Amino acid sequence: MVINKNVATDDDFANRYGTTIGNGGLKAQACPVSDNGVELGANAVLLGDITIDNNVMIGAGSVALDSIPDHMLVGKKRRVEVIK
Repeated sequence: MVINKNVATDDDFANRYGTTIGNGGLKAQACPVSDNGVELGANAVLLGDITIDNNVMIGAGSVALDSIPDHMLVGKKRRVEVIK
């Protein structure tokens, strides 16, 4: 598990083994910010200046390089909106 010291998370954040959360490169310092109810599957990767909104689940092996809106389930091959 690798987590950059500048990563910001809110309450109710679950992180599985093998995850990487950090900046997008050597010169980029901005790191992901996550809201409430975020869950990361094993070996998930979050990189760069992105925001993970409330109640988001990122599946095992997924790579998030763009911000993710509320109530989303993100998989390795596609993004599926969760029924509220």
